[in-house]
Amino acid sequence: MKSLAYDRNGEPWDELRLVERPQPRMDGGMVLVRLEATPVHIADLKAIRGELPFVPPGPGVPGFEGVGRIIDCAHDVTGWAPGDRVILPMAYGAWSEVLAIRSGDLWRAPEGLRPEQLALVRINLSTAYLLLHAYARLERGDWIVQNAANSNVAHYVAQLAASAGINVIDVVRRPELVAPLEGAGRRLVLVDGADIAARIVRIAGSRPCLALDAIGGTATTRLGACVADDGCVLAYGFLAEQPYALAYADVMFRNVRLQGMMTDRAMDRIGAGGRATMVAVLQSVMASGVLDAEIAGIYAFEEIQAALRHAAGIDGRRAGKVIPVPDKA
Repeated sequence: MKSLAYDRNGEPWDELRLVERPQPRMDGGMVLVRLEATPVHIADLKAIRGELPFVPPGPGVPGFEGVGRIIDCAHDVTGWAPGDRVILPMAYGAWSEVLAIRSGDLWRAPEGLRPEQLALVRINLSTAYLLLHAYARLERGDWIVQNAANSNVAHYVAQLAASAGINVIDVVRRPELVAPLEGAGRRLVLVDGADIAARIVRIAGSRPCLALDAIGGTATTRLGACVADDGCVLAYGFLAEQPYALAYADVMFRNVRLQGMMTDRAMDRIGAGGRATMVAVLQSVMASGVLDAEIAGIYAFEEIQAALRHAAGIDGRRAGKVIPVPDKA
């Protein structure tokens, strides 16, 4: 089988290579899954560089999520059969043509949807759900604000919030991003700036209780000024690659807090019942056929160097996710 691997840490397009490896063996309770599609996340690039503390130094196989089809099941596996389409569990090492996976870690994936959309469910769609449910008790009519509003996670936040009656103010960094979001049905799109808090209050009538931060640095500071007293800035991304920073006055006098969100910790917070509810909600979203994340490009495994450069924005700004596939039809 084909696999994408690196022997040492470094620039992804220099270190990652296509290799042939034996197909993995199944132990009891496991299935073999043939990969259909898997995204390139910023975390993949950082892992290859050796910049993620929870991924050991190279060698390694990148990839945190994906979608595929079962091709074989261990003798003791029930409820699954060859041909079933599945969402992979979130775990490092997805960039292989065939994977051996514990059957209990899989989610069902519907037929009729593009694999590049389903490949984003386990992280992007799940992250959006957890941002809305793991750290705040939002009620219908509440307001939230999110930056990096043109991202796929923000897109899913807007979709899930709308279905729950939660109002979302979207913040982007460049004026040219406003019209495409408005054209996609996002009603309240603002360009970030020093007066963003005042503009948000004029729209919502008060400060939102929750702000979602995918950027860091001074963008975090501005979101801190946007949220209500006792409100939360929930940080889940690091596009600026700068420390998260809240203003002294917001922390000390208004009790604004900064909370970091990692998916595993958020899943622990919602508990077993919350996780079951989340899976049911996400299954419903998938079944509705509304998955429409922006895709920047689809690349065969043999084109991985170009895919990584595209994902890193080496040749210009990237819009959407880059998706490697074992074989491009």
